[in-house]
Amino acid sequence: ERWRRLTEPNARFGVTFATEYERGGSGLLGYARAKYVTDLGSTLPAPSAQQVLIGIETLDLRMQRISEHATALAARLHEAPGIRQVSHPRIPGRADTVLAERDFPRGTAGVFSIDLVGGEEAAAAFCDALQLFAIAVNIGDARSLVCHPASTTHAHLSEAQRAACGVGPGTVRLSIGLEDIEDLAADLSRGLAAAQRNAVRLVV
Repeated sequence: ERWRRLTEPNARFGVTFATEYERGGSGLLGYARAKYVTDLGSTLPAPSAQQVLIGIETLDLRMQRISEHATALAARLHEAPGIRQVSHPRIPGRADTVLAERDFPRGTAGVFSIDLVGGEEAAAAFCDALQLFAIAVNIGDARSLVCHPASTTHAHLSEAQRAACGVGPGTVRLSIGLEDIEDLAADLSRGLAAAQRNAVRLVV
């Protein structure tokens, strides 16, 4: 009685799916094939399949560029004023630099974070000033993304829990994409200038 879609004759398909068990098959699987594959389809559309294939075949090339640009930008930001810390494994002096060089000789992807002087207000000014980086909480896109973890992805945590994760009020997460590195650097400089202007206003 609980599974009438399987145990009673189905008028649409003209069978009782539970009888599939008697022949060594699965009545539930038979029902899923008959109804949901028919109703929803199981074949990937050709344009989508082409995009998936292209994505898989060019992933290595994209990740190489993304990783190289992320490492170069992290190094530039490490020297920039208004930044307390750059959390990227290729920055000298970090505990995980040796591990990154040993385990990831071809690069460490494109996601890293920076901690801005001035806290949340500076982070907000930084993000708002960016024109090339899109404000989004996902990572690993072909375009460059930025988010403020303390007010988005980690907002449900307490301040102590965020601190344990390395997320402070001035932390900004960057996910580097495929854009020209000089364009990205110019956009980050624009954001840092806005963050510093905000910090000056707070002091005054």
